[in-house]
Parts: sequence; structure tokens; C-alpha cells
Amino acid sequence: MRKAKAGQTKELIEAIEIANSDKKNWLCFIEVIVHREDCCKELLQFGSRVAAAGGRPLKT
Repeated sequence: MRKAKAGQTKELIEAIEIANSDKKNWLCFIEVIVHREDCCKELLQFGSRVAAAGGRPLKT
């Protein structure tokens, strides 16, 4: 399993390249950091539900 964190476009592109590398049959998580004002209300609500289900508070 691999994981990557992306807060900028360049980091996201690199993370996707890693996920599509020669080990693309491996599980890969990409955490994308998005500012609250850069996403829709529905996505914020979904994130709140996922955080509640995961047992950890939503980071704001």
C-alpha cells in the first residue's frame, strides 16, 4: 500500500503518476487537501459524515 498527500496541483499530478507507476496493481491512497471555500456544500456535508463515521473530528 502506498499513500500520498496533495495540497497543490503539482503534488496531485505527482501522486497520480506514482499511483499509475509500474506498481499500479498496489492499493494507493491519495489525500487531497482542499480549502473549505474551494468545494461545494454537498462535499462539505459528505466530509462531515465520513469524519463522523470514522470516529475522528473533522479538521477545519
